[in-house]
Amino acid sequence: MRTALVLIDLINDLIHPDGAMPTCAAEVERRRVLPAANQALERARSLGWPTILVKVGFRAGYPELPAHGPIFDQARELGALRLGQWGTEFHAALAVEPGDLVLVKHRLSPFHGTALATLLRAGGIERLLLGGVSTAWALQAAAREGHDRDFQIVLVKDGCASASAQEHDHSIEQLARLASVVRAADLADLPESCCGRPGGPAGRGPCFPCFCRAALHCRPWESPSPCSLWWHSGTTGRASPPVVP
Repeated sequence: MRTALVLIDLINDLIHPDGAMPTCAAEVERRRVLPAANQALERARSLGWPTILVKVGFRAGYPELPAHGPIFDQARELGALRLGQWGTEFHAALAVEPGDLVLVKHRLSPFHGTALATLLRAGGIERLLLGGVSTAWALQAAAREGHDRDFQIVLVKDGCASASAQEHDHSIEQLARLASVVRAADLADLPESCCGRPGGPAGRGPCFPCFCRAALHCRPWESPSPCSLWWHSGTTGRASPPVVP
């Protein structure tokens, strides 16, 4: 399954103790969110999954900020979340690399007013891994909208934090109804195949996703799996399916 990792708002103003609005800083430190986020980044890169870093920010004068947007009113008052300043830089402990895609958002959801959905669809992404802050706001918005856009959602719970442990736990409990909840260390065990089996059933060889799904003459291959769009090689003795152009 084609997968992308999206980390949200891991910027100085929100998670550094010296940030202008460090509402999540203490919980990020206590929960060791940044090491978990880095572990998720390392796993994603090792598998060739896109790594997308999203941050909230506004230009000087806050032209993108509506007068009736109470959740961001404090940013204007404090001069926080200004693009081009230290506050909207990613935390120094986050293992950012040149190949990471960076998007800027002006609302809670990373989909709103950004190219995120277009990039994901263009890349054939089906599954989103989500982490960042805050679990109660931006992660809630991302998970719910991603779900409604028909992505499979996976929350990396130790890569998330909120203003309090109670707020975080309550959000995770809510989102578990529409998302899988894992730890960063569990990402190595996520299924790779479209049939949800990370190597095919025992004794049947490796499982290969069928990439002809979009072709006009895609044909399901006979298989004992609930998913008909895969085939097994190796010990099955079955011939490989023809290449579909």
